[in-house]
Order: sequence, then structure tokens, then C-alpha cells
Amino acid sequence: MIEREPTPKISCLPITLADLDSCSSEHGRFRYCSCMRWRMTSTEYQRSTMDARVKALEDMVRRSQPVGVLAYVDSKPVGGARSPSAPHLRR
Repeated sequence: MIEREPTPKISCLPITLADLDSCSSEHGRFRYCSCMRWRMTSTEYQRSTMDARVKALEDMVRRSQPVGVLAYVDSKPVGGARSPSAPHLRR
């Protein structure tokens, strides 16, 4: 008889501050990613620093603005996707 590995539990949840911290501790500091690129004008993005983009993303999450989802496998963050929240996109 072939033994099968247990089916992993997969979930996708809206991003929270705890999720940002969890994903950062699991995969390194990722919050400078290009998801902020579409939430700033080109000039704002080019002039911003990684720390400014990290803070901007955290501020959006604190204000309960939808920023995206994180995918989890067995409670470990493995990926993410931004949400196309049109009112908050600058380009």
C-alpha cells in the first residue's frame, strides 16, 4: 500500500500587522516589495526609501485599508498577493 503524506492545510487571509510580522520573520523583510509601487505616483516611489514604503504599508493595514492576502500552508506564510483596491491605487 502506498503511504500518502497528510494533506496540508492551505488558507488565504487578508493581511494584518501580525501577518506582516509573521511573513517577515519567516522570509526576511519583504515589505519593501513592489505592491507599494502602484499606491504611489512614480515620483513618490522613486523618492521613497524602503523604510518609508514599509511604514506606508503598515499604516494602510492599521487603517484597515485592504492591501492584499497572504497564503499559508500549515500556518506558515508562503506567498501573497496585493488586492487591486482601485481608490487607493495612484496609477
